[in-house]
Amino acid sequence: MAESYLETQQQGLPEMINRILKLISSSLKSFLQSTDSFRPLVVSS
Repeated sequence: MAESYLETQQQGLPEMINRILKLISSSLKSFLQSTDSFRPLVVSS
């Protein structure tokens, strides 16, 4: 029982890591896009 439980936990771990990485990458992309939209204002001033 314990071994199978650990196996399922190890199988679910990469999925959680992938989800977290996707969230981080998407938030980074949106952050970079927002900074890109602000960049012309900084350059012009």
